[in-house]
Amino acid sequence: MNRLWRLLPGDWPLHGRLTACVATGAAVAFTLFVVVAALALQHTERGLAVERMRIVATGIATAIESRVDLGLPLDFLEDAQRLIEREKVATPGISRIDLFGPRGMTLYSTERAAIGEPVDPSWMSGPSQPASKPWVTRRSQDFEVGVPIMNSFNRAIGGVAVVVTSSGVVDGMGAILLAVAVPGLLLLILGLLAALWAARLFLGDWERRIDGSVRRLAAPLGADPAAGPGERSAVDMAGHRLRVVLSEMDAAERRIRQIDESA
Repeated sequence: MNRLWRLLPGDWPLHGRLTACVATGAAVAFTLFVVVAALALQHTERGLAVERMRIVATGIATAIESRVDLGLPLDFLEDAQRLIEREKVATPGISRIDLFGPRGMTLYSTERAAIGEPVDPSWMSGPSQPASKPWVTRRSQDFEVGVPIMNSFNRAIGGVAVVVTSSGVVDGMGAILLAVAVPGLLLLILGLLAALWAARLFLGDWERRIDGSVRRLAAPLGADPAAGPGERSAVDMAGHRLRVVLSEMDAAERRIRQIDESA
């Protein structure tokens, strides 16, 4: 901050210099706040999106479990395909919904080409053993939210996986930064205007009194007593006259020394 103070124009009034320093510090703090707040907000949005998709997957799994409990085989559920396709259309942001069986093969999928393909190994707890607990897998911009399908003996016989694209459910960093920065910037501007007004109110009279005292002290040295408040001509002239007087005193002292040496 000292370096910034020295870089400011010397003819700026005290309250202007103080306000500039405060504004610079506030701008740096505001920038850090916006970045941290945007990251926190994005993290929160992603967490909420995961919970929403887990609710969707749980609803599908519950509907499938009710059919399995009636004795219907998992791979012969006629309405399972319609169920997952309906959920995909009804829920924005979902890229794909897969329903797989105990051997880790996709039985139903909103992407028909994936039917019959093996599922991601992370969805299984072992060979021919679907995961028995909900899971979340992150892959760059996507994440997968899954829940197991349990039979009446509380054994996992398959699972439902909802694949989501982050951009579909979470705002981009640019949009989040804009949402945080605009109201924050308005508050910062209002705060700086209030700080400038307070500085002029509380420091202006004090600055004028100091300036008047300096001009009164500078007058005997030949400074311009008519310099207006806030101007630096009185201080500059006083300093110049003082340097001249000191220089003349040094010259006189040298002459006296020369006279003493020649005597």
